[in-house]
Amino acid sequence: MLSAKIITKLGGSDTLWANMADIYKKELSEEMKEVLSKLTAEYSLERAFKPSANANPGDIDKYMQAVKNNPPANHQVIREHPHTKEKYVYVNSDFTMKINELNKQKSDVY
Repeated sequence: MLSAKIITKLGGSDTLWANMADIYKKELSEEMKEVLSKLTAEYSLERAFKPSANANPGDIDKYMQAVKNNPPANHQVIREHPHTKEKYVYVNSDFTMKINELNKQKSDVY
């Protein structure tokens, strides 16, 4: 994980990163924080690194081995930084496969 130490006053270009601690603090209602704090999610590299249909067989073999060597893991949706104790949202569209406590339809909405 990368973390910017110095950011210009003008900001920067689109880096596809979001401050999930700010999302937690500024964008979530207290009710949503409460709901999310009770949920866990399954994370996997399966979707993020899935080869295209045009991938060569070597790429597909490497992908299948990587999936085998890195099985899905489950984590809390709301995490806490071990040093600062700051809470943050720990989900993303590439690696979060599902919210474990919800049915597929509701999980896909979250």
